[in-house]
Amino acid sequence: MPGTGGWFDPSDITAFLDAWAKAPRYVGLCSSDPKLASDPLTTEVLGDAYRRVPAALIRSNLLLRNGSAWVWLGLLPGTRIHGIAIWDAIFNGHVKGYIPLEDPVDLPAGGSFTGAAGDYFLGFDD
Repeated sequence: MPGTGGWFDPSDITAFLDAWAKAPRYVGLCSSDPKLASDPLTTEVLGDAYRRVPAALIRSNLLLRNGSAWVWLGLLPGTRIHGIAIWDAIFNGHVKGYIPLEDPVDLPAGGSFTGAAGDYFLGFDD
């Protein structure tokens, strides 16, 4: 007979999330889910002044949220944003997490994109 589900000790999960949030993390905008690409870097959007920004993640129960606003500048005209990748480096690096947007955001004129503090999260269902 198959199991119906199990559980973890919540203190182990919160310790993991606290450690994960304290590690150097940077967020960048993606045109598609980087996990589905053979090279995740190819999903990152482009722009003359575009840069990944520090993630500044904070834990709230079993979630990690952005503790401050994320602001990206210098996005090229025609940019389409499908989600936000969490990277372990400000350049290159590896994707450590991904937050899909509910609906893609189109920037026909380019410009900037701001993620308000507390609006983006990832974590475990409780």
